[in-house]
Amino acid sequence: ADLHYNLGVAHLQRGNLAAAATSLESTLNLRPNDVDALNQLGFVQLRQRRLDDAIATLERALELNPRLTSARLNLATAKRLSGATDEALQLYQQVVAADPKNQEARLAIGDLMLERGDLRGAESQYRAVLKDNERSHVAWNNLGLVLMRTNRTQEAIQALERAVALNPRSAVYLNNLGAAYERAGQIAKARTRYEEALKLDPKLEDARKNLNRLANR
Repeated sequence: ADLHYNLGVAHLQRGNLAAAATSLESTLNLRPNDVDALNQLGFVQLRQRRLDDAIATLERALELNPRLTSARLNLATAKRLSGATDEALQLYQQVVAADPKNQEARLAIGDLMLERGDLRGAESQYRAVLKDNERSHVAWNNLGLVLMRTNRTQEAIQALERAVALNPRSAVYLNNLGAAYERAGQIAKARTRYEEALKLDPKLEDARKNLNRLANR
């Protein structure tokens, strides 16, 4: 069983999901209650977008070990992708209740709140992440989006500039920063950011639409 498990983990690390699933399933044929194998298999199934299988596998892992944070996070992600956002939110909140500094869960809670239009709640989560890790470019970017939607444009620019400084290869961040500059009336800076975004990712339609709109002004 150990051999199958170790082989499954090795396949997963190499990105060979099908082989990883086969090896981990072999492990579970020999040790049906192997929590680590269940968690790893659930994660593989999640990566394969086999969401129903992933949910069932990860729920089984949590039945055996309710304190396994990684399984709860994986299950929350599977629920979120399947459209069960209320259940996903509850699972992420359970993670934060046990570990208030868990950045992955806080970011996910913030994203779900942002999607629902709970801007105050989303901002609170992103700021909590940044309090513990001011180098989280994801939190800076998402905070910038909240600030944009609450008409705090200058603050949004500052947040998005931080995101770009921390991750200058993100076309999405550059496009978001361009949108903030455009809203502030800084059209030249906006155009530059849109152009930089398209240079990094020529398929980023939002940036192309934004740049075309500026060209037609």
